[in-house]
Amino acid sequence: MLGTVFHPYFWLASLLIQPMIIAGILNHGIVEEHDLPAQMHVGQTALATWSLETGSSGGFARFQAQFPKGVVAESLEDSGASFSFENGRGKFIWVDTSPGETIFLKMRLTATSEFHGGTITQWFSYISDGTRKDIEFEPHHVSLEILEGDVNSPSASPNDFSIIRSWQADGPDVGKMTLSISGHEPGQFLKIEDVLLGQCKAEPLEDGEASLRDVFDQSILFVWQQSPEAPFEVSYRVMGDAEACSSTILGKASTVIQGIVVELSIDALELTLDAVAPSDRTEVDLQPKNGSNQSQEDPSANLQSPEPSHEEIRFKVQILASHQRVPASHFVQRYQFNKALMIVEHEEWIKYMTGSFTRYEAARDERVQIRANHDLPGPFVTAYSGESRITVQEALLTTQQNWIP
Repeated sequence: MLGTVFHPYFWLASLLIQPMIIAGILNHGIVEEHDLPAQMHVGQTALATWSLETGSSGGFARFQAQFPKGVVAESLEDSGASFSFENGRGKFIWVDTSPGETIFLKMRLTATSEFHGGTITQWFSYISDGTRKDIEFEPHHVSLEILEGDVNSPSASPNDFSIIRSWQADGPDVGKMTLSISGHEPGQFLKIEDVLLGQCKAEPLEDGEASLRDVFDQSILFVWQQSPEAPFEVSYRVMGDAEACSSTILGKASTVIQGIVVELSIDALELTLDAVAPSDRTEVDLQPKNGSNQSQEDPSANLQSPEPSHEEIRFKVQILASHQRVPASHFVQRYQFNKALMIVEHEEWIKYMTGSFTRYEAARDERVQIRANHDLPGPFVTAYSGESRITVQEALLTTQQNWIP
């Protein structure tokens, strides 16, 4: 849940009232996150840095990062570790570290012609009070940036993006809806949401290896951080009056093709009585009512479900994450950073944010300013819809903001 906004000097005053032993907190497994790129183009080289605390006991430590296909990693700074890179995984191993030691890592990342976007996962293991601690960082998505005239540009065009419905009736109150997706750019962000009306319910069947699938508030959602090869299908079971439900389901989809945000409305089906007869269990391909295929220039969707307003989506700058609370004096004394901070607690992580912006560009500029003026290990931009964290890519798609280099 989102915490309360606080100012560092409030924390300094509270320390005078209730003294604390800070040394153990500052050197006990604090993980200060990376500055990995949000997007890369083929042939691009980017630098990524990490700053890690080894814990109170020292000894063995290991850091590893799994990169998507087409990314080659080289070690530039290893803090005395042995480094290896194999099958897309970079691995640092320390046989012996000092208690409370800060480990600084730097890697050079190169995107080859095989890179089509994907997710970077990272793990850090260290010894604390004689016990091994394993920490998994939040996955970080890197998109493929397409440059003008790039010979490696995918063949997909924004106008080719298409989703076709088909319906299989299994009885008067149950059936299967299938969505056939084609014309998208593999490896890019993709989101599909269908909205059911009335008493209709949905249950996912085939999700096309989606990163996220969920059913909520009369909607069924599929999200891919890295979309599969085209074409592919997803399907879900519909429960309720088959004729009424299948003919009133509306949907929308969002993706990125050649660096352009593309939005598509998925209209309801026109069904005949024969199409929903209980005895008819063969798949019937049906055309959308209007056959609409909408790109960024015409993103209207005519959905009747509640939609997160653009005002609810905010971009923030995360400057540090830890498994233990750190007083604001830590930021003042160690980084000379005295701006107001917000604490966000999520799955045992305590994250420290600053700023709240409706435009990604403003948050990016704040991150650049923080990086230039404070010795923080790698502030980066995050996005929230209300109190829920979402990917920056989804926030940009929802607010119809273009990628900013």
